[in-house]
Amino acid sequence: MEFFTVRIQTDIAWLIEERGPLEVILTHYPGWSVLTPAALEHRDADRRTSPVQVNQNQYMFFSNYIVFAYRGEPVSCSGSHVVALAQKVIARLRYVSGQFLISSNIELFIDTPSKDALTRSEMAPFLKLNAKGQYMLSDFEFRSALTYSFVQKAAALPDDFDVPVHNQILSDALSAHVESDYRRSILYSCMAIESLALEKLDSAYDSVMQERSTDHRVVCFPAAGGKDAWKDPIYELLRARDDFKHLLHEQPLYLIKRSLLREDKDLYDDAIRLYRTRNKLVHRGSPPLEKEYLPLTVGGSKSALLIAIKVVRWLGDDSLYFVPGGLIDPFDGSSVSIESMRGERRGQNTHNKRIASDARGARRSRKR
Repeated sequence: MEFFTVRIQTDIAWLIEERGPLEVILTHYPGWSVLTPAALEHRDADRRTSPVQVNQNQYMFFSNYIVFAYRGEPVSCSGSHVVALAQKVIARLRYVSGQFLISSNIELFIDTPSKDALTRSEMAPFLKLNAKGQYMLSDFEFRSALTYSFVQKAAALPDDFDVPVHNQILSDALSAHVESDYRRSILYSCMAIESLALEKLDSAYDSVMQERSTDHRVVCFPAAGGKDAWKDPIYELLRARDDFKHLLHEQPLYLIKRSLLREDKDLYDDAIRLYRTRNKLVHRGSPPLEKEYLPLTVGGSKSALLIAIKVVRWLGDDSLYFVPGGLIDPFDGSSVSIESMRGERRGQNTHNKRIASDARGARRSRKR
């Protein structure tokens, strides 16, 4: 058995069961598997954090590597081939789990071949949760932590599967939000909508052409070489109008009898507001302060992400997306929003200022 350790630029959150499987077979890559953290006892020193027992038999921790195992004839492929395999699997893990912080920047280490069977790691948690509020985690990291089912789902994807472009863009927007790059977050949120809308419309138009749909104006035009070209001139005209709102109203209404404007006007208006903001960012560097635009703040960035996620949902995307919003207590699953935490701090600050003011008044009275 050969091991290939892939170090990743960012940490990966894991949520594993104490007696869970030691590896996941990569269905479409004979001889290859991904080891789960339960089998990585010999790499405990490299872990960024020790396991935290979040309930009776589940543990959560972060690590900056993934280990691949290979059984069979000695690997004759080059290191670049293994890196390509690792990048493909890591991209799929990001996709199926919604853990957008997983980086594609990796470094490969080929470990010493071993004839030993995999052994189970003893978790030996440094912290066992037994009380509410004892340990808080970022909500999006907890909800998107890699589980055995996530790894299994990623491993079962066919070899020719590519992560949808809009999903990559929206995941990058979420990552930018966490990095406080609100300009990039807003821009990418809008780009993700455009990408998926264009993909869906192109696919629907191809179906109309193949079926020669009588619900549309599909007609035959003479083309070069004596061949026929089938087109829908009405849709071609709509598509030629390069305007974001047509992607969500006129074009889908004509092709598939659906319109975001008709089905959810509030969301349609939000999407147009996002697009206006995107235009100002591209052409002026910052949006105006009017309410017709999203502000270049954490709140504006979060709004852009929520709008984008709702629109891609409307367009048929059911992938997992987690917008950072606060902390979660893994002991009981309760969450605390950033807004409420800020409110509590503001309230505490006001209370402290009132105490300080009363103290200053008392000192002045004594002096008099």
